[in-house]
Amino acid sequence: LKKDADETVIELCEVFARALSAFRAQAWRQARELFEDCLRIRAEDGPSRFFRELVLDYQDSPPAEGWVGDIYLDRK
Repeated sequence: LKKDADETVIELCEVFARALSAFRAQAWRQARELFEDCLRIRAEDGPSRFFRELVLDYQDSPPAEGWVGDIYLDRK
């Protein structure tokens, strides 16, 4: 719950939400910058690392037209 979270966690969640919105809008540069901001807040954040790498891939090779932000995981 938000009332139980420390300020760092709250900030991370807020920035991550903005990054995810940029990702879904295919605003790759903005998404990358925001995911990197997340990693400056908490360097070990796995989801931010995962999405930053995905953004880098999509910058080089964008998803197909009609993509709505879905991702598929091929490993745990």
